[in-house]
Amino acid sequence: MADLQPLIVWVLVDDANDPVYLAINPHGRLPSLRDPNSDNLTLWESDCIVDYLVDTYDQDGKLNLKSDHEKFRREKWKLKQFLHFHHDPPPDEQQQLDDAETARDFEILNGLLEDKVYLLGDDFTYGDLVWVPWDMYVKQAVPDLWEKYDVLNKYPNYVAWHERLIERPSVKTVYGIE
Repeated sequence: MADLQPLIVWVLVDDANDPVYLAINPHGRLPSLRDPNSDNLTLWESDCIVDYLVDTYDQDGKLNLKSDHEKFRREKWKLKQFLHFHHDPPPDEQQQLDDAETARDFEILNGLLEDKVYLLGDDFTYGDLVWVPWDMYVKQAVPDLWEKYDVLNKYPNYVAWHERLIERPSVKTVYGIE
């Protein structure tokens, strides 16, 4: 790490919904990272950014842990600190926020899946798999959202991805889909 001469460029973002910034982070949220040392890999979500920086640049293991068990023990504390600062609004406001966020996720996923079979391209990864519980919940527990946001017509890439996910044998087994 000492040999690395990091180039840090702070970019002021006046409007996170500006198309220039949305090209970096389709969620329009801060922070985001673009690493010029890794083919301009672009990441968002602060935990993801921290994990990437530590895993990529802490080759001496000063901040990172070597064994998988140690890494998972680290993860539980990262999640704990997040939950400590996360507070939910009152239930009626929360439902409105959840609905709006779900609609935004449909839109973002639909755009991300343009010309892709899965989130990372042609290869199915656990990045797709972790969306299955959310996907199944939205489809089954609150099906009116699919109608409310006209998902079948407005988000064809998302719908095709959803269908591919629920057709996977392991997903069928877990969710009892025949």
